[in-house]
This record gives sequence, structure tokens and C-alpha cells, in this order.
Amino acid sequence: MPTVSVISLGCAKNLVDTEVMLGSLRKSGFEIANEQGIADVILINTCSFLSDSRKEAGAEIRLAVKNRKKGAVVAVAGCFVGSHGGELKKLFPKVDIFLSFSDIPEAGKICLAALSKGGKVKTEKDDKTFIYNSKMPRALATLPHYAYVKISDGCDNCCAYCLIPSIRGHFRSRKMEDIVAEVKTLALLGVKEINLISQDTTRYGEDIYCKPELPNLLKQLSKIKGIAWIRLLYLYPSRITDELLNTMSSLEKVVPYFDIPLQHTESRILKLMGRFYDKEDIEALLLKIRKKIPEAVIRTTLIAGFPGETKEEFLSMLKFLQKNKFDKLGVFEYSREKGTPAYSLTDSINSSEKTRRKNKLMKAQKKVSLQLNKGKIGSKIQVLTDTIENSTATGRSLADAPDVDGRIYYYVPENVEAGDIVTVKVKKALPYDLIGEAVGYKV
Repeated sequence: MPTVSVISLGCAKNLVDTEVMLGSLRKSGFEIANEQGIADVILINTCSFLSDSRKEAGAEIRLAVKNRKKGAVVAVAGCFVGSHGGELKKLFPKVDIFLSFSDIPEAGKICLAALSKGGKVKTEKDDKTFIYNSKMPRALATLPHYAYVKISDGCDNCCAYCLIPSIRGHFRSRKMEDIVAEVKTLALLGVKEINLISQDTTRYGEDIYCKPELPNLLKQLSKIKGIAWIRLLYLYPSRITDELLNTMSSLEKVVPYFDIPLQHTESRILKLMGRFYDKEDIEALLLKIRKKIPEAVIRTTLIAGFPGETKEEFLSMLKFLQKNKFDKLGVFEYSREKGTPAYSLTDSINSSEKTRRKNKLMKAQKKVSLQLNKGKIGSKIQVLTDTIENSTATGRSLADAPDVDGRIYYYVPENVEAGDIVTVKVKKALPYDLIGEAVGYKV
């Protein structure tokens, strides 16, 4: 049987594409190889969101070309191909296949053809309309008890700093019945946590049902036996409606987790960024969420050093962070990307200053996070067990999304297995993690 080694870079949305390609490869008879040097095909699914992402992708491509055995095929897919496809063929002439998004469901057949022909094969020109469906084979690359489900792809927001619309195309939703069918299949496989993702999750269904249908989708998914947690990621602030809040608060399986990438807090900068809200809107939204769902966990991301960001505006954002106490925070340094509206703006803030501002925001958040975590000492929380080693487990609570948030470390009895949801009493708090002991067993 042919073998394949796979590297998936970037976000969870990209990981889903990797899993669909893995499903196609397995259907075509491929087995997974743990080392590049023994694989017949090396597949790299790239990210191109920032210049650092492209540097990482380029390094992985060069490494694959160097490590491959004689006769092996190197295939490159993902956003780097979507944004710089023509350039990549010149930069990496030893790569055999550049897979467009349209090629994703046929990755297995294409790689087989390349092996039989001893190298390069022609692939499809991407029309930026592809989105996977439940009938396509998919091989999970996550732990077996949680999965990401992409409910839409593409984006029409056209934020000034972002390349995604030009890479991924226009916003397009999957049909609700198809998403429900996929989640039912995942539940049968033992998946307990579903993480709904897209470029703009709150807009789900608007293009095919003429109105946002995320609340209705949540109601349908909540009926599926075996699913314990449903988590929403990538919520656009101005599209978080009262209907969505009411639905989330009424459905037990939908965790009170709000991933809301604000990008900034100052109205002038938000306008330059092309975001459709201002500082007052943010304050009103946070107040509304916390009033409606007091146990809400709010995560956000911010950009430090956007062109024109004054020292005063940065300090105001820092004070906003300290005052509003987000549960989780990620900070990116602004990256000037050719092809974005912000590219024409004068990038007057140097790299070291961007780093300084980012570090200052994260330092403030570290204090906030520790304070919030200390408040959990003595409490009992539900935790999904991810791994167990020598009676010590690592898991996540309702407040922790996979890959991006903290961990809970706890002692467990022998009868607890990975994938079990247990009650953990918190004994110690760290800035981003918790330490405790399992005191009850749920499912």
C-alpha cells in the first residue's frame, strides 16, 4: 500500500480541509506514515494568513523536498497555494503537486496518479467555491472525542488587514441537513464535543436561507444523541443577536463560550480596519452577554500596532482590557499584507514597538487570567478528559477550546478514560491552567 505523511499548518478551518484530504487518501488506499523519509507522498497543507505563516510553510516545503525518499511525491495545498499559487511553482520547482481547494476531495486520486506517472500531474484551477460535505470521507486528526465542523467557508467582510476573502472566496454556507448528518456520524464515532467553525460563524445560513440560521442549527444539533458539548468559534461582534443569546442560554449542550475576535477596541482604528462596530458597541455587547449569561466565557483577539495606532489609543485599549477582564485573549502583531486595503496605509509603527505593545497586552492579560483562575479555587467544574498518563489527566472545561486555551491537570481514578467527562475540584490556579482532582464521574 502507498503511504503518506501529512503536515497541517494554521487554523482549525485548515485542519478540517486536511482531514477531508486524509479521508480521500485513505479511500484511495494510502496508509499514514509517521516519518517523511519513508512516505511515498508528503502532503503539506499550508497557511498564508500572515507573512510568518508563509515563512513557516516555505520552511516545511523545503524540508519535505530535502527529506523525501527517491521517487516520493511532494504535494502542497492550502491557503499559500490559494494566495501565491503561481509564485510557488517558481519558488519550489521540485514540488510535484500544488492542490487547489477544488482538488481537496480528489487528493487521493491525484496523489496516486502522481506516483504512477513519476511526478507532476495537472490539477484543477480553483474557482473558490468548494466546501466539503458529509458524504466526503474524512479522517479526524484530532483526539477521537472532539471534532471541528466547518459550517461555512469564505468571507465577505473585507476587513482592511485580511487576505481571507481573496484566498477563500465569497461566504458560502453548508446546508443544515448536511451539517446535522455529519454531526450524527461523528457522534456514532464517539465524538462528544463539536466545535463549530467558519470565517464568520454568526452569519451562517444567510446566503441560502435569506437570514442567519445559527440559532436553528444549534437547536437541531442539540437533539443529537451522544454529543455533550457544542462550542461556537469565530463570532462576528455585530452579528451576535438576542435570538442567538436566547438560544445559547436555553440549550444545555451549547457551552457558554463566546469567541469574539474584536481586533481592537478604539473606534477610529476599528473604522480604519473596516470593522462594522465601535467601542460603545463592544461595551454594550459585553454587558448584554454577561447579563443574559452570567457564566459566559469570553475570548477575543486583538491586533497590536495597526497603522496609525497612536500611543494614546494603545493605552486606551490596554485599559479596556484591564477593565473588562476577558477570560481568554490572543494578540497578533499587525502584518502588512500585499493585496489588503490596509497595505496602502503607512506602516509607521516599527517591528520592535509592535512586539512591545503585544507583550504589554499579554502581560496585562496574564494578571487578569490569574485573578479569574484564582476565583475558581475550591469550585467543582466539568472537564472533558483529553489524555491520561500515570493517573494524571489533562483536560479542558467548558471554558477551554481545543488548541488555543488553557488546560486542567488533575488526578483521576483508574476507571476514568480519555473522552470521559468528569467533575474536577480545583485546588490550584496558574495564569492559564488549573490543577485539581477528579471527584465525580459524569459520562
